[in-house]
Amino acid sequence: MNPGVYLAARGAVVLSKGVVCDGFHPDCEARVQTHVHDDHMAGFASSKGLGVVVSTTATRDLLIAAMNADLGYRRNLHAVPTGVTYQASDGSVILLEDAGHIAGSAQVQVTDSDGYRTGYSGDFAWPLEAVIEVDELVVDATYGSPTSVRRYSQAEAEGRFVEEALSRLKTGPVIVHAHRGTLQRAIGLLDNSTSMPLLGSRLQREESLVTNAMDTTRQHLSIRLAPMVCGPFRPGTIYSSLEEAILAATFDAANTR
Repeated sequence: MNPGVYLAARGAVVLSKGVVCDGFHPDCEARVQTHVHDDHMAGFASSKGLGVVVSTTATRDLLIAAMNADLGYRRNLHAVPTGVTYQASDGSVILLEDAGHIAGSAQVQVTDSDGYRTGYSGDFAWPLEAVIEVDELVVDATYGSPTSVRRYSQAEAEGRFVEEALSRLKTGPVIVHAHRGTLQRAIGLLDNSTSMPLLGSRLQREESLVTNAMDTTRQHLSIRLAPMVCGPFRPGTIYSSLEEAILAATFDAANTR
């Protein structure tokens, strides 16, 4: 066991003397951001100011969309495609693989100069196409308790959700209230299941743009801001305000005459 692997303050996962995941550590020059959910963002302002931040390309894009700050111009924010390695300043090599949790989420493998491999699962779904191979693994166990074991599969839950949503859409609008990651999944499911317009926040729209760019199975790859009122709509569009909806519907109607 590597004594350099431990859980630091506020949930930061230290994998080597120079690499920490989802948290800030003053002794670690490189921070790996596994995904953009708030419970994994502790100390991000310190990390971006004092070291380098490594993530997948999609997570980089989501960080820029969500924080709307100077991230798009920073040279210390490094986007690394899954399956491609990145060498940290301490000589360790970082490898990211898809974790299947949300767009851009990653498993993290760190190989030290002596060849010892440590890893962090991040939040992940199962099964996965590629799994990191390590000598020592830190597993995110937010829902690791036996009381959290579900008696149904993810596919069953998603199918039931779509069935319920489509049924309720026959009588009126459907409001989906959930955590951010669940909303991302719900938008994708509904986008592939109905031509009804989707009304969401500007951040949800930006996240869906990134997700669509990654997932070519999604039906509608052009999502713009527009509205949810009676009128001609483009399927798969995510809307952010009723006012913009009226304008967009009027514009589309005028151009289809």
